[in-house]
Amino acid sequence: MAFVTYILLIGYMIGLSGRFNPSVLVVTATSSFVFLFLENIVLNLCFYLLASASPPPVLDTVSYTFYKFVSVNASLVVDILFGYTAFWAASVTFGLSMGMFMVSF
Repeated sequence: MAFVTYILLIGYMIGLSGRFNPSVLVVTATSSFVFLFLENIVLNLCFYLLASASPPPVLDTVSYTFYKFVSVNASLVVDILFGYTAFWAASVTFGLSMGMFMVSF
């Protein structure tokens, strides 16, 4: 759900600048999915190389990598409503909170 919202928010933001093209949605979805796939491969490879006693299941790592879209979407909404400076403040705040969330699990 957050992944689809991210794609739509990127399309909306590009539309606000007057450069929207439907292929933007496809390019955003494809590139995001490829990077998520590579991130999961690296994450699971790190668990393997560290010889973790009980590595998390693959679907758990997939869900953890998709959690980032919640804070990214919130940051994009802040950017739309309040501007670029507030976007960076929100990105740092949400990034730190997501980092604490991930460490707690």
